[in-house]
Amino acid sequence: TVTAHAVRLRASAGKNNVDYKMRLTNHNSVQYSADLVLGHQTLPVIYDTGSFEIIVLSTLCKTCRSSSIYDSKQSSSFMNAGGVTAEHLFGSGPVVSEKGFETVSLGNTGSPYVATSMPFWQVISHEIAVWNSGAHFSGIVGLGFPDHVPKGFSAENADTITMLAAMGINTFALCLERGRPSAPGWLSTGPSVEKEMNTSPFHRLSVVGKVHWGVRMSSFYANGIGTFNPCNPSCGAIIDSGTSLIAVPPSAQPLVSMLTSMIKLDCSNLAQLPVLEFQLDGKLIRLPPAAYVMQVRQRTWDNSTIWRNLRPNMVYKCQAAFMNIDKESSHGPVWILGMPFLRYYYTVFDRAAKTIHVASATPRCEVSNSMPSFFNSTHLEGARGSATVGSFESPDYQPTEVDLNEARVPEWAITQGRDFVL
Repeated sequence: TVTAHAVRLRASAGKNNVDYKMRLTNHNSVQYSADLVLGHQTLPVIYDTGSFEIIVLSTLCKTCRSSSIYDSKQSSSFMNAGGVTAEHLFGSGPVVSEKGFETVSLGNTGSPYVATSMPFWQVISHEIAVWNSGAHFSGIVGLGFPDHVPKGFSAENADTITMLAAMGINTFALCLERGRPSAPGWLSTGPSVEKEMNTSPFHRLSVVGKVHWGVRMSSFYANGIGTFNPCNPSCGAIIDSGTSLIAVPPSAQPLVSMLTSMIKLDCSNLAQLPVLEFQLDGKLIRLPPAAYVMQVRQRTWDNSTIWRNLRPNMVYKCQAAFMNIDKESSHGPVWILGMPFLRYYYTVFDRAAKTIHVASATPRCEVSNSMPSFFNSTHLEGARGSATVGSFESPDYQPTEVDLNEARVPEWAITQGRDFVL
């Protein structure tokens, strides 16, 4: 039964108190993947703080074309769940999956973080374009903080344990490098992470979300542009490693429209664009133009000759890197701080204390002591509108090149209904 599996999982938890760090491979700055081992089969997956379950492409899917697909017939540790199937809804389409149980390792073979009899889902069919031929990832692994998949987010009504709880992982850190093409990211866990998050560069944010890594946001401004505050008195902001951009609510559209109108298509004026400033749990967070301006690649056709027509020109254009989300929480309109946030802040997630610890990160994901990004909330009005020169460097005023065809957004962000449990 599910309860028996959960007992075995809990029995194996808490034994892995060792440091472990894995590299996240960057795909067009909108997806980051790393290894997951399922029954001695290694798959590239997205580690997603905005979801809760393990879903992988499998040989049960007759139309799946990924180069890495899980095959239960090749595993001696696989156990079926009696043919239980369910549908998951993602931003790019539905996925039908069949439940199973398997030995799972965080990272590659030899990882100290292992869970036996771990519930997971094998994809039977899907309508997700990026999972067709050439896909960069073969699965999604949830890193939400609850011990069990929350009601309303599970594909079934069973009391299913999450992977982090099964492995006894209470704290982990995420950071994405920046400033160069294909810059990798890093996911770390272990005693060193727990020790580091309590040092002086880090600031503690209380998680107010009941199911998500959500924190209270207030006083969102673009330095020097108006005084309109879309988070009055507050908003709810989810820090989500699986979302490609920053998602903003309708209340922020006037500010986003102003920023959009300021960005030149040829990317020539980023040095004149403002720094974004907002509070998370009373701490002032600052993001430069590189965090919210993307350079997208578009094809243009020259019809002067048939030969040129067969070889399209590629044109790069700059535009604002914001997604739309229309959800309302008990803390106000919902935002998603996705990958751009993790490029500038080394972020430690603490499941046990329900806290997030953040520190300014260098371009190589080292904790920085030099960037003055934090202020107490009592100093916010004095800080807002002040000079920003010196806080960021030249690369922070360059656009981030992305492929929007592969951009990700969580399934719950596009479901119907505005009421939302943060």
